[in-house]
Amino acid sequence: MHYTSTAMNDGNCLAIHRGSAIGRSERDWRRGYGSCNPERQGGFSAIELMIVVAIAAILLTIAAPSFSALMANLRLTTAADNLLGTIALARSEAIKRNVPIGVCASNDNSTCLTAGNNSWQSGYIVFVDDTAPTGQHQAAELLIRAIEGVPPDLVLTSTGFTNGSYLMFLPTGGVSGASVGSLTLCSHTLSKKIAMNISALGRPERTSSSGSC
Repeated sequence: MHYTSTAMNDGNCLAIHRGSAIGRSERDWRRGYGSCNPERQGGFSAIELMIVVAIAAILLTIAAPSFSALMANLRLTTAADNLLGTIALARSEAIKRNVPIGVCASNDNSTCLTAGNNSWQSGYIVFVDDTAPTGQHQAAELLIRAIEGVPPDLVLTSTGFTNGSYLMFLPTGGVSGASVGSLTLCSHTLSKKIAMNISALGRPERTSSSGSC
């Protein structure tokens, strides 16, 4: 006895016999393995798609905070590296050129902020301060480097400097007593701080701590 399963495929009814070369056993057909079985068609059902979307949304929700913290830490680290590199540059230029080198807070990449301003948020510059060092960049003085302001979620302030917005490296590589202090970056997002502590020898010491800005 032969068993026959029929189904519509592209409008044609295919009769596949168990005994033929391309046939299946009756058990196979009952399991739905027949090529004409509409219930075994490929693709996803609406419910399956909804489940996939729900799982993806959950994974994104879990990953988003971690990614945000990662980017915030990257911004903080990059700003700290720029600051440390700038201080090291100022010290090496003072030794190489045998002249005082100034570093000051600036909001226009050219002039220093007024004395007593300890916010370095808007940026800072490095310049040759050899025209009767005043803590201000004069038009005739060479501008060595200008650094743009830090990202909005960071704060950069100075402590200990007599001027607040200015420090000077001497030709010996050290700093004057008025320039002993710290420049501190703080992340609002992470509640984390990175400080550059500058001693009389002019060598910055990098330290990290936790705390609100």
